Amino acid sequence: MSILETNKNTILRRLAESIGETPPNIEPNDWAIYSDSGADMACKDYIEETIGYFNASFLANVTKLPEEVFVSIQEHHTSETTINESIMAIVRATCGLDRLVEQAIKTDGRGHFLSSWDGEEIELGEIDGKEYFAYRIN
Repeated sequence: MSILETNKNTILRRLAESIGETPPNIEPNDWAIYSDSGADMACKDYIEETIGYFNASFLANVTKLPEEVFVSIQEHHTSETTINESIMAIVRATCGLDRLVEQAIKTDGRGHFLSSWDGEEIELGEIDGKEYFAYRIN
């Protein structure tokens, strides 16, 4: 049984308090709950899947390559897969995915990547020695 299952009531209560609701009014399926490290990993996964949509100037800044490199890839490839693979190859050969993810989170916050509802991250506090965060997804 995961910590989220064993502490579901605590998590829902803290979430409700954070958004000014009562626990019965919270729909658990509307939220993604992560530990601090889990949120970082989820961001990394999301960024890896969507890197082709990233702003060319951001990619240029992090990789130290000219912006035109990324503009050309994004404008001239027709396949989303090809765009993602091409940009990932450049990222891995230059700054590395971990550095890019770190900069993306620093620039936009994890909520930007994990909360499709409003882009917000809600800190739930420590539960059993780990910090937890909530992200509205529906």
